[in-house]
Amino acid sequence: DQLTNFNNRKMVHSLFYDDDKKWIVFDHTDHHFRNIGYYSLEDSSFGDYLHDKSWDQRDMVISLEGKILYSDDRSGIFNLYQIDEQNGEQGYLTNVTGGAFMPDVSINGDIIYSLYEDGAYSISLIDPGHMIDDVRVGYSPSYNQRNEGLLPPIVEKDTTFALSYVDEFPSMF
Repeated sequence: DQLTNFNNRKMVHSLFYDDDKKWIVFDHTDHHFRNIGYYSLEDSSFGDYLHDKSWDQRDMVISLEGKILYSDDRSGIFNLYQIDEQNGEQGYLTNVTGGAFMPDVSINGDIIYSLYEDGAYSISLIDPGHMIDDVRVGYSPSYNQRNEGLLPPIVEKDTTFALSYVDEFPSMF
């Protein structure tokens, strides 16, 4: 059965099931950025779980300790970010130069993820024990502010009349 009907051209990406909340958690693209939403299997409600208008959040999972892990590019480079809802602690778990995506957590707490580096992806493993200071990750803690003031999404069909391309180069070219 169809659970949602997104009529605003929302694109849905990777799914994760949160057993405690009975939510289907998923990435969705709206306009410029990817955010993390949820669909409740208990009351059929939908909402944004992690959403920011100036950077991407994607690939969320929840560890057995209830910590939220996801890939975040607020610093200009996708790195793994963690939120501990019990004590409010949050921060980066990786500081890579290419990109860290698709985290997953084993039953013994190890974090595995997809590392993009030198034009290729590999699988990497990190110790979940420590977070990295925000000022050491990416370009600048305020890097995402360059995205402020973006135009609103285009949601209507473009009815602009298209013209055929005409080559205007001289004959020697």
